[in-house]
Amino acid sequence: QQQQQQQQTLNSSSSTVVYGEPLTADMGPVRPGPSHPAARLRQLNPGVALLEPWRFRVMSYNILADQYAGTSYAQQVLFKYCSTELLDNNYRRQLVLEEVLRYQPDICCLQEVDDKVFAEFLQPQLRLAGFRGHFTNKQGRVREGSAAFWRTSKWACAAVRDVKLRVR
Repeated sequence: QQQQQQQQTLNSSSSTVVYGEPLTADMGPVRPGPSHPAARLRQLNPGVALLEPWRFRVMSYNILADQYAGTSYAQQVLFKYCSTELLDNNYRRQLVLEEVLRYQPDICCLQEVDDKVFAEFLQPQLRLAGFRGHFTNKQGRVREGSAAFWRTSKWACAAVRDVKLRVR
């Protein structure tokens, strides 16, 4: 009987939460992403692994920090030609990861990386793919900066030195 009361509480419109009980929510159908993301059009021939140990591939990419893409100004003015669904950080970061992995770089430099995207997504995902990385936040109040990743099978980090540049 107590379990039925708890279930009724969960199903009612009140904000009471009962811990330890299963909770479900019907959010409607999941909409698919675009059938052909722009990244795939650039990658008709994905990167081929470099066989000679002395060769290496470097990739540099501005991934557009969410704090810029996620504002109404960005969506209505700067990127008004782009669907807001495509500007969503959760959608874009998956594409960035896919693009990095397809090109198979040995060194990957990313600009406009949100600090949380680095710590909670890029670093753990790229670690699984054999990379280590370092994040440097920009000066000022922004929560984005640059990240460098290197393939640990070819490179080891000897030292890190963050250089803060300030434009006057």
